[in-house]
Amino acid sequence: MRIRSLVMMAGLLLAVAPIPAAAQARPTATTGSSTVDGTVFGGSEAFVAVRARPEKGAKDGPYIQGGTRVEVECYVDGGSNVSGWSHLSNPYWDKVAVYGPGSSPGKPFARGWMADVWVNTHGDITKQSQPCWGTGG
Repeated sequence: MRIRSLVMMAGLLLAVAPIPAAAQARPTATTGSSTVDGTVFGGSEAFVAVRARPEKGAKDGPYIQGGTRVEVECYVDGGSNVSGWSHLSNPYWDKVAVYGPGSSPGKPFARGWMADVWVNTHGDITKQSQPCWGTGG
């Protein structure tokens, strides 16, 4: 009887405990983890390529204007540093879904890879998201 009471009390404590923000994020099909909201660095004069693969020489997809909303699904280490906004550099590439005028929730107008230095997530992507499984994401 005493064990049963302790189990019930533990369940009540868990039910009222706050849920961490990371646990409240939306799941993605890519990683099973959460997405990270961000925007493309730069003003209206900046345009950043969405690439087919996470590397400098990969085929360019659409160019996305600075300030456009993106969701980072996961990231990879591309093996060499990429320079970007405000002369920052790191080796990370973010797998992104790009949202903008005309796109609806869950229906991005582009998907692909952006150098992390061009994606403003207000923090270190390696602490905010999960690595992708392989470079294909």
